[in-house]
Amino acid sequence: MQFSRRGSGRIRNSRVPSHYPTMHDILRERLIRNLEALPEEQVYQVLDYIEFLNSKYARARVRPPASPLRRFSEKLEDQMRLQGVGMNAIRGTLGAMNTADKVVSEIAGAGMSLLKEVEEGLRTVTEPPDRTQVRNLKPVPGKSPEDIHREDAENAENDPTALS
Repeated sequence: MQFSRRGSGRIRNSRVPSHYPTMHDILRERLIRNLEALPEEQVYQVLDYIEFLNSKYARARVRPPASPLRRFSEKLEDQMRLQGVGMNAIRGTLGAMNTADKVVSEIAGAGMSLLKEVEEGLRTVTEPPDRTQVRNLKPVPGKSPEDIHREDAENAENDPTALS
């Protein structure tokens, strides 16, 4: 059984006063190594014991799962364990739920990326043209900048394809 190693550094909780010690990386790694060595049924016993300890001694509420689908998966897992469903069935069901959670997260990420691109595209279309490029052009011999500007304005008025 593999456990994900999320981030590095110390576990922080904004509701826990700073004078409480937090779990350090060495302890976290040690716990993970020991959990990975246990059979799955004993890992569930460890989880039950940790949840019991949290209910009695936790200084702050346990962080809820990040996604609603993950929250649903945890509740489903608890119900399946209460009903005495076999470990293979639980593992298969939760594997499918985990895959669904990843797909939904990736779709949401792609949607956010698409929205950012559309927003940037709209911003470039609706922003007024940059007038600094006109000011930095080299002068045309025999014409003043005012003459050139006046000609450009007249051409724009007569051009039906020009944006107003």
